Amino acid sequence: MNKVLSPLVDFFATGFRSGRLACALAFLTTAVATLLILQLPCKSQSLGKTYDYLFLIETEQVRDQFEYKNSFIGPVVKTKITYSQPNNEDAEPVHYEDLWMHGWNILGCRRMHDLDLHSGQVAFEVRHKSGFGSLQEAEAAAKAALRLFVDLYARRQSVSVILVPDESMGYMLNQMPQAGFTPGPESAPDVPVYSPIVIPIRTVSGSQKQVLYYTTPPGSGDDE
Repeated sequence: MNKVLSPLVDFFATGFRSGRLACALAFLTTAVATLLILQLPCKSQSLGKTYDYLFLIETEQVRDQFEYKNSFIGPVVKTKITYSQPNNEDAEPVHYEDLWMHGWNILGCRRMHDLDLHSGQVAFEVRHKSGFGSLQEAEAAAKAALRLFVDLYARRQSVSVILVPDESMGYMLNQMPQAGFTPGPESAPDVPVYSPIVIPIRTVSGSQKQVLYYTTPPGSGDDE
């Protein structure tokens, strides 16, 4: 069993134990695969390189969805995930999945397509349909990005960088410790990094840069 990823997989699997989510089977399959794979080495990637795959994470706060009479669910954010190949003009964008979220709770999932990827550099880009980043949309984007990371990790794909809107950077960084990722500055080339997973995150404008260092999610029990 992969001791590094098992707390992260348990963290994301918690929501499925309630039986409310439509894509539980797909996620649990990914979780099993994640536990069986070998730990991947973490290599720093140049933020200026062109990426082979670009995943677009688009958030939109929606109304009248999951908000029934006497329901305390809301606000609800819909997150659409697509991926494209910037270096392949013949490749059409692929609609991977849609997620409906309230905070860190996934209310529903509609999987549209499998992850049919070859080896190559992968980047995530977060966009908000409203044009500005609210706390609710930043929460949804953060969890969607980390959940997608687990899907890719299970397929031996690493993530070179997460690109986020300038106005959402602070919100998103504040959410990451819930899944065991601690934001911090990029280490110098001659300084060893002891975190098993390292993901650069920066604003689209390039004005802010941080690195997510994985430890274990709070309450996982591995810190005893």
